[in-house]
Amino acid sequence: MRFIVQTNHDTRSGPPAFEFRGLPAGGEAETEALQLMRLAGAVLTKSPDDLAAIAEANPTIVWEWIAAFRQQRLEAEAAARFWSAAGAALATIPEAPIGIVAAE
Repeated sequence: MRFIVQTNHDTRSGPPAFEFRGLPAGGEAETEALQLMRLAGAVLTKSPDDLAAIAEANPTIVWEWIAAFRQQRLEAEAAARFWSAAGAALATIPEAPIGIVAAE
């Protein structure tokens, strides 16, 4: 799932506001992300010599993979910041209801 996280922060109006949207499951983007994950897994199983052979045979595809992996990493980092901010917001509750224990 791809996450889109936007921060709209005006320091005069208090804490930042986050907008979170995830793409619906089973869509084209979901399939693409799954294929990219499988590709990353396959790359991790290849030897350096195998990867060098792929790069020699088709250097353009390797750069496309690098760009796609980078984009996935950036999206994952944005999602992690979103979840971290949500957790931090909950951790600021002065008196948490009974049974809730702050994690982290």
